[in-house]
Amino acid sequence: MAKDDFFYISYKILAYLYHAMKKGEKIDPEVFDPQNYRVSYPYLNDILEELKENGYIKGISFIETKDGKLINGLSDIKITIKGIEYLDENSMMKKAYKTLKELKDWIPGT
Repeated sequence: MAKDDFFYISYKILAYLYHAMKKGEKIDPEVFDPQNYRVSYPYLNDILEELKENGYIKGISFIETKDGKLINGLSDIKITIKGIEYLDENSMMKKAYKTLKELKDWIPGT
């Protein structure tokens, strides 16, 4: 699975949000910088919008501008119960997890 694949990035986002929720940590909006995922701003926005529209995340909104959509409320973003279930049950999410785990196993010092 490519690192810029929709499901791979979705998994990383949902996993981060779930981890933060379990640890009681504040969300770092910088995590959602498109450069962290090596994708364009519009593509990352589309992914976040899909996750929100499908009920997997909440707390953000999108503002339409003449130059495209802007994300509002990244510091308030949260995973929903539906998002947690999706992480656990979706086969594409499991493939993304396996890919991330394999990459981590190959990278020294992780």
